[in-house]
Amino acid sequence: MPGWAWAIVVVATIAALLIANWWNWRRGVRKRFTAHLREARPDIHVVRATSGMLITRREDGTEGVMYLHRVYDGAAHAQTPEEERQVFGRFVAAVTEQERDMLQPLSLEAHGERLRPMLAAPEKRAQLPVGADLPHTPVESLGLEILYVLDGENSVSYLTMANVEELGLTVERLHERCLANLRATFPVRTVRDTMRQNALAMLKVADGYDATRLLLLPEYLEPGEVAMAMIPDRDTLAFGPAPENIDWRRFDPLARAPGGPHVLLRKPVRVTREGFQVM
Repeated sequence: MPGWAWAIVVVATIAALLIANWWNWRRGVRKRFTAHLREARPDIHVVRATSGMLITRREDGTEGVMYLHRVYDGAAHAQTPEEERQVFGRFVAAVTEQERDMLQPLSLEAHGERLRPMLAAPEKRAQLPVGADLPHTPVESLGLEILYVLDGENSVSYLTMANVEELGLTVERLHERCLANLRATFPVRTVRDTMRQNALAMLKVADGYDATRLLLLPEYLEPGEVAMAMIPDRDTLAFGPAPENIDWRRFDPLARAPGGPHVLLRKPVRVTREGFQVM
């Protein structure tokens, strides 16, 4: 196995030892943010909280999801409690603005550039308030499925079938549009450099769609090329050329050490131009 592969195993082991402290820190930030939300938006009630999101209900009965990764990012850079409160305030203001946006009928002209796909575990829909009404596309080779969202600065809104009708699309056309938008943000040069240099790359655009970019990786491989990839959580895509006679089990520690709360796959993936195989 290449030297960098051994290094990845060691790094993954060390990372696992740090996860407990990381979760405790997030728990404290989430508790303080929830208190701030209660004061700033008393009409929003937190129904359920996880490390990565809040399930909320408004006084009119509508439910929603607040993803907290940008709250955590901002809090990590705050130097004082006051700066942290400012982070919370900006997040709540952005959520309020997106709520106003979603109250208006969606259109391709106004919202088309913000449509995105999002890889998710199959049980994800059941955890969301409108799970049964969410358009989705299974990715059977990965055991995952694709949901569709309207991207916002500090949160995303999951598209419902009613939203798809507002956009004048079918689920198939929505899927194509979302992939096209994601493709525009894909660092193609990174793929070619990584495959040519026999290296391992960790793709971290940090926009919530890093793992979803795996769907595009086959497009940028040459005929006959085999890549290995790992998407332990929604915000991580690690990939590189798969050495001949690779022992895929060596990469299980990395695949089992997610860096975020939205766990996806705990196994490495073999990638070719033809598609995916979970190893």
